[in-house]
Amino acid sequence: MNAHTHPYITTGLASSKFGVPISEATRLYRLAATLPGLRADGLGMHIGSQMEDLSPVVEATRGLAHLAAELLAQGVPLQHIDIGGGYPIAYGDTQPDTPSKLAMAIEPILRPLGLLVLTEPGRRLVGAAGALLVRILYQKRNGNHTFIVADGGMNALLRPALYRAQHRLVAVRENTGEVQAQVVGPVCESTDVLSLEETAPDVQPGELLAILDTGAYGFSMASEYNGRPRPAEVLVDGAAARLVRRRQSHEEMMAPEIDP
Repeated sequence: MNAHTHPYITTGLASSKFGVPISEATRLYRLAATLPGLRADGLGMHIGSQMEDLSPVVEATRGLAHLAAELLAQGVPLQHIDIGGGYPIAYGDTQPDTPSKLAMAIEPILRPLGLLVLTEPGRRLVGAAGALLVRILYQKRNGNHTFIVADGGMNALLRPALYRAQHRLVAVRENTGEVQAQVVGPVCESTDVLSLEETAPDVQPGELLAILDTGAYGFSMASEYNGRPRPAEVLVDGAAARLVRRRQSHEEMMAPEIDP
């Protein structure tokens, strides 16, 4: 099932490494029933992530429900069915489908099975809850191209480099205009970008820039690449803020090294 999303977060194609073909599932459940210590009582799928159009999930759910009905008729003791996740959030100006719209479409498909329905809405829950704050180092011109260089890059937020994901950028200083420029990080990779857009807030050296909607696949994908420590994490609750993860130190980065 093609999820019609970025190839790197499509998981339901025959060319993907995940799962097993639905045509093989019945045989594998029969095999599982013969194996001691193994109880196959659930059925699940996951076809992709950040699908702005959730109609492929509806179609895949219909196929999964058909398989579940066949397995139940054959005596397989299914107790739950997992329809996966991939629910999108609006990283930009898009208006993606909502989980409630999906629920209305799949409820009549799943209800006759009488199984517990599971789902995995991780990004939908936490994606908009995070923002990455970077400080601007300088602006640089290469011919006709202007770059705004920040002190954090793909080491702190990998999604633009990995998926060509576009996050909203907001200057912390109010009433900031726009400039024809690309926001990039300090890492020695051409893919070290924080924005794919040709315009950006006109932030000056020393000022702060917020990259929004980084609560999902943000810090969890951060690394020490280029010897850059992982950033601190601050929890904001209304007008209160407190440090919940301190900035990684160079000593901590080097601690696992063993002197030969």
